[in-house]
Amino acid sequence: MVRTDFGLHARHGGSDSRELPYSQSAEEVAAVIASVIESRKPDVYTRAGSTRAIASITRRWEEDP
Repeated sequence: MVRTDFGLHARHGGSDSRELPYSQSAEEVAAVIASVIESRKPDVYTRAGSTRAIASITRRWEEDP
C-alpha cells in the first residue's frame, strides 16, 4: 500500500492510505522500482521482510500432507 490521498478522490470514495499501517511512501516504492529496472530482477517486494514471508508460505505449499 502506497501512502497517497488517492482514495479521497476516488469516484465512489475510498480509504486514505496515508493512515493505513505498513503503508509506504511513494519515494520508497519508486526507489525499489528504479533498482529493479537497473538489476532486471524478475521478482521484487517493496517491503523489508516480504521475501522471507513469501518463501515461508510457498514452502508450505510444497509440503506433503
